[in-house]
Amino acid sequence: MPTIVFRVCWMNCYNGLNSDKCVGGGQYIGQHGFGGEIFNFRPFRGYMYGYVQPPGRGNFNARKIHIEKLGIVKKPHLLTG
Repeated sequence: MPTIVFRVCWMNCYNGLNSDKCVGGGQYIGQHGFGGEIFNFRPFRGYMYGYVQPPGRGNFNARKIHIEKLGIVKKPHLLTG
């Protein structure tokens, strides 16, 4: 089975920054002290969601992770919000 590993910050609860902080992670977290993953692993409507910033430079909103290149079949109903 294909496996994908992401580098995200470590947190105790992943419930925002109220009583927790991001440790490790990537360059963005080093500069800003937090990243989009501060709410990872939160259940929503029967699914667990998480955030990871796609690699690359420039406009991060235009970056993509092409999981189909890893042999993973896309299931659009699971990949969109």
